[in-house]
Amino acid sequence: MKNPSLDKGKKPWVKKVATTHPSAKRKRGDSQLGSPSVEELWVQLGLRLKELGEVGPYVADQLNGGSPSRIARLEEKVTEGEKRARELRSVIMRQTDELAKLTKIVGTVGAENLHLKKENTRLMDEVSQLKEVLELKERELLGWARVWVEENKTEVAWVLTSTPEATMESF
Repeated sequence: MKNPSLDKGKKPWVKKVATTHPSAKRKRGDSQLGSPSVEELWVQLGLRLKELGEVGPYVADQLNGGSPSRIARLEEKVTEGEKRARELRSVIMRQTDELAKLTKIVGTVGAENLHLKKENTRLMDEVSQLKEVLELKERELLGWARVWVEENKTEVAWVLTSTPEATMESF
């Protein structure tokens, strides 16, 4: 049994505290359907201050950070960036193809250059051998000429003095 003096049909009093936290509003059942969000109010404040000339365009753009016009500008920049990226990919592909062609040409030229160097070395060796043979034959010819002149002095003297012109050329 309850004590009749304590239960007189009154509800106990509870202190109500004012709060702006969203969870408290939901508990209280406050409707948010008709009221603008904080972001919308912030954008409206920025636009109003810009109209009044209280802030410059840069600050207004910062205040309107989430505005539809800013989002449209950002989307436009993204579209331009994607277009630029496609163009750059195309340029890179062309340059890669050109580099492959040039690499192939360099390889061909390098092989041809190596062949020409070998051919040049072979020809230089051949020229050196021919010079040595020429020097040897010149020395042998001088030696053979001396031997022949020794063996044929009388004939040489007769040839050298046979005509006045031959005599002049010999001496």
